[in-house]
Amino acid sequence: ESMTSAGGRRARRYATPRRFETCEMLADRGLLPAIFFIFSRAGCEAAAGQVVDFGLRLTSGEERRRIRAVAEARTAHLEPADLAVLGFDRWMRGLELGIAPHHAGMVPAFKETVEELFAEGLVRVVFATETLALGINMPARTVVIENLSKFTGEHHELLRPGDYTQLTGRAGRRGIDDAGTAVVLHSRYVEFERVAGIAAAGTHPLVSSFRPSYNMAVNLVATYPRSTAERLLDASFARFSELRRREQLEEQIDSIRAELEAEREAARCELGDVAAVVDEPRARDGVMREFASSRSAGDIIEWTTRGRVRRQVVVARSHGKRPRLVTVDEEGQLHRLSLDRLPVSSVVTGRMDLPQPIRTRDADYRLRVAEDLRGAEVGDALDLPHETAAPPAAACPDLDRHLGALRSVRRLEKRLRRLERRVREAPGGLARRFRAIIELLEARGYVTGWTLSEHGERLRVLYADLDLVLAESLRSDVFADLDAAEVAALASMFTYEPRSGPEAAAYPSRRLAERASVVLETWERLAVDEDRFGLPVTRAPEPGFVELAHRWVGGEGLDDLFEDEAPGVGDFVRNCRQLIDLLRQIRDVGDGPSETLDDAIRRLDRGVVAAAGAL
Repeated sequence: ESMTSAGGRRARRYATPRRFETCEMLADRGLLPAIFFIFSRAGCEAAAGQVVDFGLRLTSGEERRRIRAVAEARTAHLEPADLAVLGFDRWMRGLELGIAPHHAGMVPAFKETVEELFAEGLVRVVFATETLALGINMPARTVVIENLSKFTGEHHELLRPGDYTQLTGRAGRRGIDDAGTAVVLHSRYVEFERVAGIAAAGTHPLVSSFRPSYNMAVNLVATYPRSTAERLLDASFARFSELRRREQLEEQIDSIRAELEAEREAARCELGDVAAVVDEPRARDGVMREFASSRSAGDIIEWTTRGRVRRQVVVARSHGKRPRLVTVDEEGQLHRLSLDRLPVSSVVTGRMDLPQPIRTRDADYRLRVAEDLRGAEVGDALDLPHETAAPPAAACPDLDRHLGALRSVRRLEKRLRRLERRVREAPGGLARRFRAIIELLEARGYVTGWTLSEHGERLRVLYADLDLVLAESLRSDVFADLDAAEVAALASMFTYEPRSGPEAAAYPSRRLAERASVVLETWERLAVDEDRFGLPVTRAPEPGFVELAHRWVGGEGLDDLFEDEAPGVGDFVRNCRQLIDLLRQIRDVGDGPSETLDDAIRRLDRGVVAAAGAL
């Protein structure tokens, strides 16, 4: 698309190609099969649906008959009611056209069907999350990366070169293609030189994530003399990496110190202390709380960041002491703006009518809102934070740049402290941590000298991430006198990990809530000891799966737990399989009610959950 510049010359303005256009181009050039990497499960489902709805057809009649036969055979073990919840008809429609999503939220039968059909060349376009690039043999002729920016759970960041290499390594089928093709779609937010730099950088160095756990420690005590155990740790790749990294740490520290000085200079403001805008609750938070509380769906808000105007429309607002705005930007991306993320320079420049009903989780709906937002009329500021209540620096026209620099300063200072601590602790780091674990286990009666107690022997067979929290909870008889549904629900606190922060607890019974409190108190006491012994604090038990586990073991069906075509069934199945494994460990320890545990396992292992375990 072309436009006239201020000098009268024609300038080029490029837009990101639409998905069906990209698919058609790849098909025309003989570059299928292709994998589109999209960094969200909902995005994969929405992308596949958009291309299917557009009417792209990549298969012949004979191929469609073969696809349906494979899919029906692969899912024959699932009940018709469960298939309805899983969105079987919509999924099958895409498969028959040669188009499918692939992500960890799908049940195994669906994922494995897509993998088989893609390997046969019958499914020719797959929209997948990055998990497909790990451990699954699905090479393609072409890999498409829609966006080099990935949301980490807290913020967006560009792909690392090693991640780029991992994804694009799927391009090119051995023995079929002479070369693979990697396509990165245009984005106005990422310059071409940056893309080229990421592609040219290659892989990142291999870093060990090995850390001694409580379960590993007691197994080492049971198997080896102390000197041998510590020698094994010193001979590990993690120890080798420590020694090798130490030389690099000093160089990183010098580089960070130089960058820190530059950011401190950028954070300085002639009008006053920029930190006061962030750190003074009455000034900054009070102003932004009043601003956010006054917003309603349809308000168009703008702010300037590094000379660039950002425009978003409010689609929802939470209530309470710290209201949060839910917004959609001009690209259709959803944002949740808490008070600390809402720029002080925000202003309201207009209003627009939102399509009804409001469906913030629907990608198509957000794209409609984005299109309306781009065409909405905006004017001068209609409402802005009250300037007199804010610190002097809040009036600075470059405030966002100063605040960005201040955030960088604090991030760099934190990183510098962390690196300096790593330098101090690098010699003997693994051995030191192992000794601290042994000392903590001795203090809690699991180890005496270099000999395991009865409790230590039981800990040997608990392989959960929260192994010691679980062992301590078993010592408190938290599962005693619970029924099967309650046992499964309480045990889920030791296996479940939410994908996006802590979730609200919903306890089906008062007795279950009381036992959950015992588990959480057990973790809190352990966290205090871990901090005292200089160990990383174990993550907290999570109650987010308690209600679902209780209802499933109580006999409810998949259609009772989820609406038709609901996302997250694959996660539910995976969480149930993990829970079954943990209940078996608890049963093997012998500290729990064995008959009730067997009953809970049997009730968990049914329907779509049992089907996943049988694959």
